[in-house]
Amino acid sequence: IRAAIGINDKYLFLNELFNNNKEEYEDALQHLNRLRNLDEALSWLGQEVAPTYKWDKNDSTVETFYTLLGKHFSSR
Repeated sequence: IRAAIGINDKYLFLNELFNNNKEEYEDALQHLNRLRNLDEALSWLGQEVAPTYKWDKNDSTVETFYTLLGKHFSSR
């Protein structure tokens, strides 16, 4: 998934989605890489990550992150 995330998006996600917590961001990406498909990824994010960081599904940064995930899993 890291290859799908450009440098600008990396810092955007890190700052806005993970409250500038690089370790949590990296852990989340590692976990996502172990999942088999987009449904598993969205389920895990919805249960484990989004509530912790209070993600708003309608936020443009969250939407961008989910879009990148969709592209990542569709290209596997």
